[in-house]
Amino acid sequence: MVAGASGGESFSLEGYELLVDLVLAVLAAFLGGLVASRLKLPVMTGYLLGGIVIGPFTPGPSSDIHRVQTLAELGVALLMFALGTQFSLHELKQVGKGAAGGGILQVVMTILLGIPVGLVLGLSFTQSLYLGGMLAISSSIVILKLLLSRSEVEALQGRLALGIGVVQDISVVVLVVVLPALAAPNQGTLSDLLINVGLALVKAVVFLGLTYFVGTRVIPWILYRIISLGLREMFLLTILIIAVGTALVAQLIGLSFALGAFLAGMIVSESEVADDVLNEIIPLRDVFASLFFVSIGMLINPGLLWDNLLGVLLVVFVILVGKFGIVAGLLLLFGYPFKAAFRAGLLLSQIGEFSFVLARTGVDKGALTTQIEALVLSGALITIILTPVLYQYLPPHFDRLEEWLEKRRIRLRAARIAAGVIKEDIKPAQPLVPEPVIYDWPGRDPRLDGMMKNLSQEIQRDHRSAAERWPYRKHVVICGYGRVGRELAEAVRRRNFEVVIIEHDLRRAAEAIAKGMLVFTGDATRQVVLKQARVDQARVLAVTTPDLPTAEAITREGRLLNKELEIVTRSSDIRAIRALRQAGAGNVVQPEIEAGLEFIRRTLRAYGVSGVELQGLINGRREKHYGRQKS
Repeated sequence: MVAGASGGESFSLEGYELLVDLVLAVLAAFLGGLVASRLKLPVMTGYLLGGIVIGPFTPGPSSDIHRVQTLAELGVALLMFALGTQFSLHELKQVGKGAAGGGILQVVMTILLGIPVGLVLGLSFTQSLYLGGMLAISSSIVILKLLLSRSEVEALQGRLALGIGVVQDISVVVLVVVLPALAAPNQGTLSDLLINVGLALVKAVVFLGLTYFVGTRVIPWILYRIISLGLREMFLLTILIIAVGTALVAQLIGLSFALGAFLAGMIVSESEVADDVLNEIIPLRDVFASLFFVSIGMLINPGLLWDNLLGVLLVVFVILVGKFGIVAGLLLLFGYPFKAAFRAGLLLSQIGEFSFVLARTGVDKGALTTQIEALVLSGALITIILTPVLYQYLPPHFDRLEEWLEKRRIRLRAARIAAGVIKEDIKPAQPLVPEPVIYDWPGRDPRLDGMMKNLSQEIQRDHRSAAERWPYRKHVVICGYGRVGRELAEAVRRRNFEVVIIEHDLRRAAEAIAKGMLVFTGDATRQVVLKQARVDQARVLAVTTPDLPTAEAITREGRLLNKELEIVTRSSDIRAIRALRQAGAGNVVQPEIEAGLEFIRRTLRAYGVSGVELQGLINGRREKHYGRQKS
């Protein structure tokens, strides 16, 4: 009861409890997100902490957890619907065999790792499977935020982590079908178990078929008619009806609410209005997803966690160490570089939003208790906080470890050769299969021969003579054959200048070789690789990678090898320009700045400003951002 300001009148909030809980939850999400943003943590962390503050287990203002969870269900539906709308088979194909295979194996191996961990914690076998499933799924939001903050989205570790993340997201769809079937109470024997899982899969396939039929025949027609009316709010209401309605139908027939929402989004993704749907749903998704995370935080009991501290620490250890080891080990097994494999493993060493969805499904089906859910969610909260910190401080140690292992391997090999255990590789005088040409010059590092032998067959060097192909003089060395490197290489070659590519991704290297370019695979931050590309004889070194630490290292090594070298680097962060200039870059290109200058050029040209006046204005703006650069 709230007393009135006059007349002793009192006002009652009876009947407004849901609105009070909604306001309190949104306020907790806002303040928590603000604090997390100031601490440079994912905002999801702030939402979880905000939920703990207004939860029933902490002093202060408190919301009714059941009412908040009812609102949060809409957040689950919108999260899964948006995932389905963004789902693309083409995107899945672009992940690459290594990331796809590594992602599938990682999910399976993490689930298997969860079984003994669950049994140690006193869980049943089914609950242990659920535990493994929750530990297997990483937060795509955390991964993307970390990569964007360090300008590593296009770096190999970024593409690997995001690719495996796509596979993990798809695995959620399978897990929300299979795990509830495994937890069904009426199974006793193995045959009962198989029957339950089989029925669940058949039911899901039939539901998918019906949803697909309705989605391809009816939904596009409805959406087109709504769009033609020009009523934005009607279009948004239609999307909500499709997302939540399909999720409710799935729940009614025994499938999960989350699966229904995902399938609805996947069907909509096949229509021509998918982009419009996504643009409308994302703001609403973000609002209700924040309520979902707040509701998850409300389940965390700090006192209970303190009483089960060893269990929480075990879960955190498995996520940070066990999952990291699985991801990094699999990527190394698939032939990815040490540096990229370890960084990708670190990026994936946390759990997030879809693990929460899986946990909520387990509780709803009676397979998990709220105590187990809270235990895992606490581990998730801790790992989400720790991952950005670890990713900032551990990579330099990974690099030193790689150098130590390489030196140790060379020493052991030399010792085994000296002891007569193995023999040095001796080439036959007239090999039946032509060997790749090994270019030679004074001061050349002999380790380059071994590096070139490790290339796969499709990446082998061409067999033209050294006189035909090397040495170049005043050539351009391009580090990275991504979109920027590809455009630069084509433009330079059209002017008949020589180009040498350094690329660690074998697929990109193969693409460049197929176009007749000389390509070296390896880590361009290592001086030995830059020497192979004869940077000491080059005119220009173009560093196209958006990864700041990598770009700095390449620039520094290039400047040491050639004091007169023209070094052009790319910076995806305005704050990184000074660091790259200090490392030795003569010119820095920042995409957002250049886009802004192009807007200025085209806009002022429309008003008749051109020639020297326009160019002077552009040059002045460019110097303001970059400082004085070489022309």
